[in-house]
Amino acid sequence: MCKHGGHAVGQCPAVHQIKHPMHQCHRTREETEALVDGVEACGGAGHWQDIKRLGYPAIAARSAVDLKDKWRNLLRIAELPPELVRCSRVSFC
Repeated sequence: MCKHGGHAVGQCPAVHQIKHPMHQCHRTREETEALVDGVEACGGAGHWQDIKRLGYPAIAARSAVDLKDKWRNLLRIAELPPELVRCSRVSFC
């Protein structure tokens, strides 16, 4: 039973069980390109809310934290030797 009113497990309407829909979706090339364009337009990394305010449709559903996390991952991939980078995933190439 749920602690929010005796609902059956998995049936609780509480906010804590609602998952952000984008967390289960892979990023697209368009999202990655919009993020890179936004970082360039806003004068560098760290201006995640400003990048959101630019209004790129490809990243409209992503939070500022999502953008920060993706940027961090892009930087990590950029430091890898080319032979370790797989280009089968759209979001990385």
